[in-house]
Amino acid sequence: LLEVRGIDPRALTADAERLRSEGKTVMLVALDGRAAGLLAVADPVKPTTPEAIRALQADGVRIVMLTGDSRTTAEAVARRLGLDDVMAEVLPEQKADAVKQLQGRGAVVAMVLGGTWLGTRLRRRQRLGLTLRTPSSPLGRLRDSGRLRPFGHSGGRRRGAHGPHGR
Repeated sequence: LLEVRGIDPRALTADAERLRSEGKTVMLVALDGRAAGLLAVADPVKPTTPEAIRALQADGVRIVMLTGDSRTTAEAVARRLGLDDVMAEVLPEQKADAVKQLQGRGAVVAMVLGGTWLGTRLRRRQRLGLTLRTPSSPLGRLRDSGRLRPFGHSGGRRRGAHGPHGR
């Protein structure tokens, strides 16, 4: 956006990339037509999240992060959490197509979402959207309650998120 407005952001690039590599989302700030600084924000990872991810992976679920964040930020978060794959820099209007791409590879897709709008839209398209309505809604609690089961689990052989043929 700064470049569109004729503002050179190069003075902020090194600091921005360093913060992104720490898993932070960076916003550049301009003042009076000049790059003036940056803001970095990060969602805290709940202490139960890594364990929940490992448990789902142990059940054959492949965890893919689909995000609008920069590739650098997304890959840093994925490394920290031990995710299987990352699809980064995906605009909101592109997310349904990204889900189709995963499904085209034979994956059964469920999404855990922070907001209700996209979850509702995906459910209407016959995908499973799990919407976290509050920051304290732990995925592990859903899994342990038996309401969230591994993809393709029919009580018999587990198929996992890759479809009937596994990885």
